[in-house]
Amino acid sequence: MMFGIKAKQFFQISNLLSLSRLFGALPLVYFLLNPEILGKPVVLVLVFLISFTDYFDGYFARKLNQVSELGKILDPLADKVLVVSIAIAFFSTGILDLTLFLVIVLRDVLIIIPGIFLSKRMGEVPASDQIGKWTFTFIGIYLILVFIDVDRSSLPMIIYYYSLIVLIVVSYLNYVNRALKVLRKTK
Repeated sequence: MMFGIKAKQFFQISNLLSLSRLFGALPLVYFLLNPEILGKPVVLVLVFLISFTDYFDGYFARKLNQVSELGKILDPLADKVLVVSIAIAFFSTGILDLTLFLVIVLRDVLIIIPGIFLSKRMGEVPASDQIGKWTFTFIGIYLILVFIDVDRSSLPMIIYYYSLIVLIVVSYLNYVNRALKVLRKTK
């Protein structure tokens, strides 16, 4: 039983929603890269359905008193797999530029690796926070906007782009700050 994870936690509605986001990432990327199969409106509905599981997994976990160590792992993992999968796909097709691609991927890698270390040291997984959730949301919005071909050279998109980079960096620094506080407590 690693980190206090019990088998029954896999069947809690909150964790099933996180699992659906995790396993829905690759089919979603396929349809994002091949929108002609279902049509862009249907693909956008899939994006929203999969993305909204991020809100509902946390809602049901709290509402049904199902906050679990498994959920603390699955929720951010599903977020990262979803966003990084889409970022890789969009970068490989030229939809996403190198700078934002690197900022997104490096942030997630630099959170996952120390997160594993912290989890082993603490014996539990630190929960996601609001800044991380907002960052996931704003990255998702940007990826949707580029998917629907919003003019990236428009002033609002340029402002959004640079604001997003700042938010991603702030989110990472917030994570580092939280991790350092945890490390100080465990000494």
